[in-house]
Amino acid sequence: MLNWTAKHEVFPHGLTALQQELEWPIVAHNRWLSNATNYATRNGGAFEFVYDDEHAAAMPQDDAFCQCHSEPTRGEWVRQPTPFVATTHV
Repeated sequence: MLNWTAKHEVFPHGLTALQQELEWPIVAHNRWLSNATNYATRNGGAFEFVYDDEHAAAMPQDDAFCQCHSEPTRGEWVRQPTPFVATTHV
């Protein structure tokens, strides 16, 4: 994954329209980003990452990334505050 931008080919009316149609919140998750992510300083972005070039993966090392990585799409991804729910995996 390069960035948190919804592809127009997949969501032609955007995530807001999909969420309104479903009437359910949209939740997204990924374990890592591509080592070619445009969020990374080595690719012209603003955040430091740790790279695994053998597997073409990158993980953010900068805490600020988690706070603002979705700013351009925040209107589509975040509809309302959701309380944190801790889970335990057995």
